[in-house]
Amino acid sequence: MIKLRNLISGALLCMSSFPAMSQTAYTVKGTITDWPQEYIHLIRRGDYPGEDSVKVENGKFEFSGTIEGPTNAFLVAKLPEGPVTKFLYVEPGNIEVNGQFKDIENLKIKGSPTYEDYEIVKTFNDDFGKKVKDLQNSVVGKTMKKEESDAVDAQIDSLYQTKYAFSKKFIMDHPNSVVSIPELFTLFGSQNISVIQELYDGLSDAIKATPGGDLVAHNLIQNTKIKIGSKAPEFTQNDVEGKPVNLSDFKGKYVLIDFWASWCAPCRAENPNLVNAYQQFKDKGFDILGVSLDNEKGAQMWKNAIKIDKLPWTQVSDLKGSENEAALLYGVLNIPSNFLLDKEGNVIAKDLKGAALLNKLNELLK
Repeated sequence: MIKLRNLISGALLCMSSFPAMSQTAYTVKGTITDWPQEYIHLIRRGDYPGEDSVKVENGKFEFSGTIEGPTNAFLVAKLPEGPVTKFLYVEPGNIEVNGQFKDIENLKIKGSPTYEDYEIVKTFNDDFGKKVKDLQNSVVGKTMKKEESDAVDAQIDSLYQTKYAFSKKFIMDHPNSVVSIPELFTLFGSQNISVIQELYDGLSDAIKATPGGDLVAHNLIQNTKIKIGSKAPEFTQNDVEGKPVNLSDFKGKYVLIDFWASWCAPCRAENPNLVNAYQQFKDKGFDILGVSLDNEKGAQMWKNAIKIDKLPWTQVSDLKGSENEAALLYGVLNIPSNFLLDKEGNVIAKDLKGAALLNKLNELLK
């Protein structure tokens, strides 16, 4: 069994960490015109973290080294006003990066099969995200009849079903790609565990053996730790003012325990959906208890994120980061993650996101 503290990091929790094969040489080189500094930095994340820098001459640069498998990384210009970055993968082989600094987001990357897979997913997700956001924005501030609201919810749900279908097909078509790992994670909470198990079984042995593959296997086991219908374990953590809050304080309401963190981009992206659900159902017996996996150093960032994202519900944390005791108690291995409890404190659903949460609340609180 993989221990949570050995796996949870910002990159891994947000589905960006992949890895592990035999050590092999790599190069990352190319030309980025008008690079604004003398040096360019290559910062690796995931399971092969590290940082390197080389001089840029007439826009040309070259990094070289060895690595055991694909890992997410960034090319970085460390400007006085803040870093400017371009996401890529470092993996065995010869990778070329070309383009203009002023259009850094659209640099052309060749020689990276993993990045090619990533672009397939990113293109779909960008379009999917825009369509969902447009639909959500279309109802903000509007007074709508129930039939109209239901119609919008149905459209959003349809988009999510399309997303789930895309993820399943991508995984089946790419059994040898580490990009299939985060796509598997998107299906937790929306698909039957048997479906996820079958998709996992279809992955190559090499991908199953990566830390990300191990995490999926462990998550399949952990998913049964807190079963639907079981009593939610009690816990107590302090709110932003340092006052203790008990889970049992919410008895008598439907409550969503939301595990998140200020540094987790997918969590922050999901927050508007939670705000929407909260505003629609807070007067009908629904509440949210946010549990942050920030640490003591990130305490102020946690508080700032609550204000920036305008989260009006109770927020707690023990500020132990990945060692958050409530997260360990509930078997949380990736965030965002949530558990919906009924008025008696029983778990009735897990990992409800977007339209899935709204549909469940509509079913319970008509």
